[in-house]
Amino acid sequence: MKISIIIPVYNKEKYLAVILDQIIHQTMTDFECLLIDDGSTDSSGEICDTFALRDRRLQVFHIPNGGVSHARNIGLDNAAGEYITFIDADDEIAPEYLENLYTCITESKADLVISGCQKFWDNRPETVAIIHPLHKGTVSMQTVLESFGQVQKETGLFGYCVIKIFSRSLVYEIRFDEHLRLAEDFEFNLKLYANVRHIYFDDHCLYHYRQEAENSSALVNDREIDYFSQLQINLRYRDFMRNADAYVGKNKSIIEQLLSNYIYFSVFYCPENIMNVRFPELVRLQKENEIVFVSGNFLQRAVLFLLGNDHWTSVKFLILVYRTLRKAIKHGLW
Repeated sequence: MKISIIIPVYNKEKYLAVILDQIIHQTMTDFECLLIDDGSTDSSGEICDTFALRDRRLQVFHIPNGGVSHARNIGLDNAAGEYITFIDADDEIAPEYLENLYTCITESKADLVISGCQKFWDNRPETVAIIHPLHKGTVSMQTVLESFGQVQKETGLFGYCVIKIFSRSLVYEIRFDEHLRLAEDFEFNLKLYANVRHIYFDDHCLYHYRQEAENSSALVNDREIDYFSQLQINLRYRDFMRNADAYVGKNKSIIEQLLSNYIYFSVFYCPENIMNVRFPELVRLQKENEIVFVSGNFLQRAVLFLLGNDHWTSVKFLILVYRTLRKAIKHGLW
């Protein structure tokens, strides 16, 4: 079997039939499609079963809800294809999408293929954003790393699980971190890139990435984000770049800014009931990892200065005063 497609499914009844119909009508026919029904509470599970009865290439796994990372790991554990690609249940693909990916990776003999994509919005059908890879053709990982930080910052392409294909052997011991609820795909890809020597960049945009879909994990309120976990992911990002001898120049400045921002956000959005634990932890993390603070606005500069000098109790006081003033202004009391 040539390709294993892994699709995590959670409450996607509005979109699921479209993508499954597009998959079974691909110009390339030698594939399996693993549908991981992650405890859906709508009719997604039934839709998966209906399509699986129509086409033997579709396999359905009904599991208790455990999150997208757990669902993708179930797919990786059961994949039998020579190559693996991920598709999201609320996206769409052109008829030749799989054939194009397979041709790219087999003819280039690269470890990984990254293609372009189109972003579209349901409420703005006339709007389409095209994202092309910066490079074209086969490029060494060392060359890719020279502009890795800037490309990731501007396009996010290196972080997506979709629009990629790679051999199953490449991902043999790599799995998603199931504790993460945001940027889990980027963390997974960092582990993947550590084993990659060459990437083939394909300029076709045959994958259509739906923005702002219902029940999308990308739609998260700022206060619901676990910024402390995001900080740890970006520390792994820095480790990856250092190990690849690419933590220099623009790459270094971009990651330093990310680390500063996520330490600040970890403070700014921290629930009051865990401040006495989280703030000393941030002080320790900053010192142990020798994080260099990059200035932002006045409040950020003040918070990072105090935190960097181990005055976390002053940081707590500053944040609580700020929240009190904001609440007073919001209610017209100031």
